[in-house]
Amino acid sequence: MAEKEAIKMKTQIFLSTLLLIGIIGCQRLYSQENKIEYVFPGKVNRAINSRLSLYKEPEYKFYIIIGNVFFSKDCGNYQLSIGAYRDTPNEVIKKFIDQNNRYYKYEELMVPVIFEYDFSFASFGRDSKGRVIKKDITSNSNSYVIEFNVSGEIVR
Repeated sequence: MAEKEAIKMKTQIFLSTLLLIGIIGCQRLYSQENKIEYVFPGKVNRAINSRLSLYKEPEYKFYIIIGNVFFSKDCGNYQLSIGAYRDTPNEVIKKFIDQNNRYYKYEELMVPVIFEYDFSFASFGRDSKGRVIKKDITSNSNSYVIEFNVSGEIVR
């Protein structure tokens, strides 16, 4: 009788383990399928990779902010800003990184891609009077900026 109980228990543990592995596998597959990989034009791609390669310490993490240029002769160009941090980014950037599904792949890293529009329209909750709380990103002097046109030529 004890032998039957032992076999029954081993079978339950085995089936539970299979179920757990299946759930984790599906969750991982689901999360990877819901991400959007951004691929930039060749010269821009090389410029991004070149900048990211300067950070040798593995504790660095990155994010990319991309937007449009809307002034004078540069109207219609794109501006891409690469930010780096070690421990935790500021509160505003952290929100967008945590809730992001867009990324740029650099080696084995998935670098979050954030739109400038996110800062303009995102809500950070409501205050005690029910008004929407907005937050802006402060300029990061460590950011590296690449401006490029629709053809993928780097302007500056």
